[in-house]
Amino acid sequence: MAYGKSVNLFLVNGKADSLIVATLSNWNATALKIPRIEVSNCGRSELQQPGVYFLICTDQNTGEKSVYIGESDNVRVRLLQHMQDYNSEKEKYYWNSAICFTGPMLNKTLVRYLEKRAFEIAKDVKRYEILTVQTFSNTVISEYDKAAMEEFLDNMKIVLGTLGCEALEPLDIQAGDDKNDIDRRFYVSVGNVMAEGKITAEGFVVLKGAKLNE
Repeated sequence: MAYGKSVNLFLVNGKADSLIVATLSNWNATALKIPRIEVSNCGRSELQQPGVYFLICTDQNTGEKSVYIGESDNVRVRLLQHMQDYNSEKEKYYWNSAICFTGPMLNKTLVRYLEKRAFEIAKDVKRYEILTVQTFSNTVISEYDKAAMEEFLDNMKIVLGTLGCEALEPLDIQAGDDKNDIDRRFYVSVGNVMAEGKITAEGFVVLKGAKLNE
């Protein structure tokens, strides 16, 4: 059974396009969405803790989105390193904003686990192009910590979506059991074109397996 969640958004500078601090009810963690241009001058303590982060990139020509998922002992230091690497042409992508998750319970081992799991989920979801090449694969954590971090991931998904990033959220296109779901499906079969689509909360989605003219 799904329960309601309360997400608190604090616009630090009174603007939606500036630093946003997000907290979730009954969750001892903090999310920060910060524009690239504000990282250098941001001295918030939450950003200088161990955490996992998402660098959001948007192609100015096509509007297509990509994301880099990473982790660090000090998130702000790592973000600055990304910026330096871009300026020295070590990195080819330009990110516009970062969404970072930190908390007093996190350490290097746990953020490595979170990075790996987020990377796996994002690849499976296939919403964004994933810019991360590889993650640390030998992280060993206790059964207790694994359960806690999986819950952390569930909360991350909620806050990420609230902040406008759906990298970990699958499209809701699964068929239901009632007649209304079937009624919302559309079919087309013309020549070599055979496709099935469905109305979802995110708009019209063409389902997997569609055949189009080549």
